[in-house]
Amino acid sequence: MELIQRLPCEACSTQLCGIRETVRDICADLGYPGADIDCITLAIDEACANVIRHAYKDCEGGKFILEVYRDVTAAVFKLQDFADPVDKDCFRVPEENLLKPGGLGLSLIHKVMDSVTLLPPPPNVGNLLEMRKKLPG
Repeated sequence: MELIQRLPCEACSTQLCGIRETVRDICADLGYPGADIDCITLAIDEACANVIRHAYKDCEGGKFILEVYRDVTAAVFKLQDFADPVDKDCFRVPEENLLKPGGLGLSLIHKVMDSVTLLPPPPNVGNLLEMRKKLPG
């Protein structure tokens, strides 16, 4: 796997705009069409926002890292944080009414990405989420 970009970030919503711009640029360079770029960018934005909102509970001082890789067949987005580890059940898509609050963003991430996996984190890392999207063409 080839590392394309490594973005260390403060767990603050002001970071999201820069992350979106970077993800858009990377996806364009990888040849995704416009609609896919929009969807991938939204999914990554949602995943990062979830780290800020839920893993760090909107508290200052948290950090996370977004790494983007190119695999033989896919773009691979790895999002690692240093918060308390979460239960894998938190990443299950709710099967309830999507009009109710909670879970809509996670559902979007699962619909956009080809796979979404909570990986065992390296030492001193709280959570490591891997999202894969098949390369175009």
